Amino acid sequence: VKLTCISDSREKAGMTARQARKDLQEGMQKFGNMWDSVVEKNIDSAKERSVASLLLGAIPHLVILIFTVFVVWTAKPSSGLFSWHPTLMSLAVVLLMSEAILMFSPWSSPIFTSARPDKTRWHWVLQACAAVSMYTGLAVITCNKYLNGYPHYTSWHGTFGITVCSMVAIQISGGIVQMYPDILPFKLRLVTLKRLHAFSGMFTYFGGLTTLALGLYSAWFVANVHDIVWKLCFCCPVVLGACVLFQVARNHLSGMWRR
Repeated sequence: VKLTCISDSREKAGMTARQARKDLQEGMQKFGNMWDSVVEKNIDSAKERSVASLLLGAIPHLVILIFTVFVVWTAKPSSGLFSWHPTLMSLAVVLLMSEAILMFSPWSSPIFTSARPDKTRWHWVLQACAAVSMYTGLAVITCNKYLNGYPHYTSWHGTFGITVCSMVAIQISGGIVQMYPDILPFKLRLVTLKRLHAFSGMFTYFGGLTTLALGLYSAWFVANVHDIVWKLCFCCPVVLGACVLFQVARNHLSGMWRR
């Protein structure tokens, strides 16, 4: 009787253990299936977000490319001395300066996977090229007015243009100070230098876009462009200015408000 009871208890214990292992395996299988479904949903949503962000981030680059190509095509470089002025200025402000600023954009950076030092390096390379193109365009229009006997800086476009060229020189100096802060006779925190450079750069860029918009009212551009195309061109600096404004607000103002 004792042996029968012992065997029955062992058999029941074995059945209980087998049932527990079976339940454990079923639970692990259900958990694995649930985890796989959650991961797949997250991957799909991440892909959707990445595609949407890529599409939105490509908008300013398309605007830059289309507007620059159109202005260069309209100006027809080498057709005259003046033709180099809109060509060089559009390359400086719209193409080079815009792309240099967008290097730090969380949505539109062409090298968003790169480290910040790489973005900084490309930023100052593009800004240096923009400065060379801008000052060459300034020299071209100055020579053109001198050769034709036209007065200098009598329009809003000319006044804003020479002001922005001066601001660019100051901005370049500020960028050098940010790269080498030890040259200052006093100490400033690096984050303060970055914010000063970002905000002053934003206003300098807005000045360049304003000069560009005023140039669209020139007799040369109005005579060579259809009314609907002119309106589309006027929207381009507005779109670029909004992109840079949101970028600076996101990268710098949000951090200031959190503090």
